[in-house]
Amino acid sequence: MKTPIKYAAMTSGRSGAGLNQIATIVHPEIELARFSKMPNISQLDGFAGLFLHGISKVPKNLRRRAIIFGMTSFAKFASKNSTFRQDMEKHPVQEIWVNNYTSSVILNRLGLKCKTMYRPSPRLVIPATCPKISKKRVILLYWREGDKILTRHTPSLIRLVRTLKDFEFWAFPGTEKFCNAKNLRMLGKAQPNKVIPSATGMIRLSCLFDLGRSTFDMLGYGRWCLYCKTFDNFIFDVHSFSKLPQQVREIVEADTQEAVRRRWTYARNNFSRQAIHHRWVAAFKEITARMH
Repeated sequence: MKTPIKYAAMTSGRSGAGLNQIATIVHPEIELARFSKMPNISQLDGFAGLFLHGISKVPKNLRRRAIIFGMTSFAKFASKNSTFRQDMEKHPVQEIWVNNYTSSVILNRLGLKCKTMYRPSPRLVIPATCPKISKKRVILLYWREGDKILTRHTPSLIRLVRTLKDFEFWAFPGTEKFCNAKNLRMLGKAQPNKVIPSATGMIRLSCLFDLGRSTFDMLGYGRWCLYCKTFDNFIFDVHSFSKLPQQVREIVEADTQEAVRRRWTYARNNFSRQAIHHRWVAAFKEITARMH
């Protein structure tokens, strides 16, 4: 076995599990050695570079050896902070990676060069054969009580559930019903592979830059997803909140087995463990070759 390429790595205080997941994704070709605080330049001797998970503040003398991987909070910060973008343009890091295409598109438009690096859940299950389209009129809702971003769209969801009475709506991971409609069921923390086969699709009304892990689960089963706004493949955008019930009905009625197959094939080719491993390892190796 070849000697692994070693990178020093740091993570923000809230994202330790995410860094562990990436370390697993790139093993054994890439080895991430965790540092508890920002290393100085001499401490990087013996390392190919520095991988920063959820960290945007990078000393200038380390930037040419650094990779930033940013998630939703990073994308929000970078999109609003022109000083940060200008500083990164003058003193760039090797690359900035973000966890969805929407973040990449918007930040690139603002002048901050980014690359899309998806990171699905390690528990993601993509069936070996294409699932059948669901004949049940079940739609999943990603909603949780107490979440300020999700609950601000509760009025739209209430109107949706009460308007489409011929559909069942299964909400997760919340446990408290947001309205007393008979066609609303709260699933709590349900296992995706146990409920997705029964559903035709999922609605996740959150915020710009969000791409939840449940989305990968849905696409893995060939199901459609509806977001507020996204540029990511095979995901619908809300056209108008006032016309949300009409749009949802149109999406369901237009869905076909061939559309299910296209979404499932896309997920299998891009989000399987093998595909994700290959993409991440190749990206690390490309930067390593460039620096050395």
